[in-house]
Amino acid sequence: MKRFHFIFALIFSCLLLTLISCKNKDSESNLTTKQKVITDSLAQLQEIDRILNKAVLNGDYETILKYYTEDIVILANSIPAIKGKEAVRALYEKDRKKGLKFHAFSGKPDKMWSCDDKVYEYGTYGMAVSSYETKHPYGFAGSYFTIWQKQKDGSYLMEFVMTNLDHEPYAE
Repeated sequence: MKRFHFIFALIFSCLLLTLISCKNKDSESNLTTKQKVITDSLAQLQEIDRILNKAVLNGDYETILKYYTEDIVILANSIPAIKGKEAVRALYEKDRKKGLKFHAFSGKPDKMWSCDDKVYEYGTYGMAVSSYETKHPYGFAGSYFTIWQKQKDGSYLMEFVMTNLDHEPYAE
């Protein structure tokens, strides 16, 4: 229990420092600029979302991989952390061999904010998936948190993705 409290305190402290450092950069004079950055980012990220939703439903993993930084970190439900684009590619290949198929997939951003060259996105998602091992698709719903890194060319790539389920998948 002490370890849990320590980890929680550490994560909370890091998040607080990030938010404080971003807040201190805000001023009345740059608020309009910041709103424009979020608006421009939102439009670009909505287009990426449309492309990724289509790629997920089509099993087009190479398109999905194009939107990750080389050192992407993914903390997903029920599996160990995945670090690096090549590790993600290997996981996608295993999923392909298992016959993993997405029948439905959608995500909805709830909050988005920026600081320097990063955009932080929090939202909810839903999906239905099946594989060679299942008789029918199973549905899942949850929340996600993504950190987008702005690139030199103005595009965005995901550098961190964390998901959780809003239900206990193994409860009887």
